[in-house]
Amino acid sequence: MQASPVPGDCVAVLSVREAVSQSTGRFPTYCEPREVGCFSMVGEQPCWVDGAAMLKYLRMPSSPDQLRWDLNRGYETAVRWDLLKGKKIHNLLRWLAYQASNPAAEPGPERPFVQAPPLQQSLLADTDFVCGRGTLARIACTPYDKRNDWRLVACRHRGTIFLCSSLTDAYRQLRLDDKADPERDRPAYWGYKFEQFMAASETSDTDGSSSTAGYIELKTLCPERQAHSFHRFKLLRWWAQSFFAGTPQVICGFRDKQGIVHFVKEFNVREMPRDCKGLWSDAVCLNFTDQVLSFIKRHVNEDNPEEFYVFQYVPSSDKVVCTHLTEPGEFAFMPTWYLEPHDAKQRVSRHGEPSVRLCDKCNVDVALHSDLQ
Repeated sequence: MQASPVPGDCVAVLSVREAVSQSTGRFPTYCEPREVGCFSMVGEQPCWVDGAAMLKYLRMPSSPDQLRWDLNRGYETAVRWDLLKGKKIHNLLRWLAYQASNPAAEPGPERPFVQAPPLQQSLLADTDFVCGRGTLARIACTPYDKRNDWRLVACRHRGTIFLCSSLTDAYRQLRLDDKADPERDRPAYWGYKFEQFMAASETSDTDGSSSTAGYIELKTLCPERQAHSFHRFKLLRWWAQSFFAGTPQVICGFRDKQGIVHFVKEFNVREMPRDCKGLWSDAVCLNFTDQVLSFIKRHVNEDNPEEFYVFQYVPSSDKVVCTHLTEPGEFAFMPTWYLEPHDAKQRVSRHGEPSVRLCDKCNVDVALHSDLQ
C-alpha cells in the first residue's frame, strides 16, 4: 500500500515503532468525557438542527437470547448516502457557530440534558483540538492495526487545532468494492437496521446531567466469520470508539450470514482491555494517541485557518508523515461562515432548517436509511 500523493512539503516524520516503544508505560491521567451540547441531523435529506431531536432510547428485548430479527427488511428501498464525499467536521462547526450566535438559548424539549456554554470563544478557550471521536479512535488503534491507513488534515485557528479526516485512496477503493458487491453492501445495512430494532423514540427516564454514562453503542457481529479476530481487532475498535465518547456499554446483536439476529449480548467497555490482555493494551493506545497529538501540535504552529497540514499514516511505511500543503484545494475544510461568526445567526436557525448554503451538501454519519420504522 502506497501513500496517497499530497501536494506540499514534508515537514516532519514520526516513527510509529519508536512512538509505540515509548507508549508502554502506565495508563495516562484522563478525565472522563462530559456532554456540553448536542445537535441532530433530521430528514432523509438531512438538515442540521440544534438539540436532541433525533435522540433514541434503548429498547431491550424481553428475551434477548431467543430472537429472530430479520435485518434484511427494507434493504431494497433504503436510501444510501454517498460515503465517498467524506465526513468533514462542518456539522460540529455549525454547532460551535450556533453557540456564538445564540448566547441566550434556553434548555427545552430538544435540549433535555444540558445547556451548552453560551459563547464559542469561551467554549474553546482551553481547547487544544476539535475533531470527531472517529479521528481519535483511528489514531489509538494504530499500534495494533497493520492493515488500515489514515489521513488527517489540520489547521490552527485562534489557538485551537481543528482536525478533519480525509479519505485515502485505499478507503475509496474499499467503499467502491463494497458498493459493487451485494454480499458486502448488505451487512452495512444490517447494522443500521439493528439500531431500529433496539431503539425507541420516547422514555420518561432522563437525569438532566452532563454525564455520558447513559449512552450505549450498538453493533452487529457474525461469529462464524469473525471469531478468530474478535478480541484482537473488533473489541479494540469497539473500545476505542466508546472510550473517547465516554460510552460505558456496547450491545451487540449476533447474527448469522443471512442477516438474522439470534441473540444480543452486553459488553462492558471498561472490561474490554482486561478481556483482551496480551493482544492489545489500552495504556499503549492512549499514550500513543498522546504522542501523535503532541506531534501534530508541534508542527501545526501557524495560527491561520487557511494554512493546512496533512498527517498521513501508511502501515507499510511505519511512519506518520506531516506535509505542509502548498495548495490545499480539496483538503481545505474551514468554511467562511464559521470564520465569520458575526454572520452565523443568519445562517443557522435553532428550530428550523439551516439555510441552503449550510445543508444542501451536508455530510452525515449514517450510510443507509430505511423508511421502515
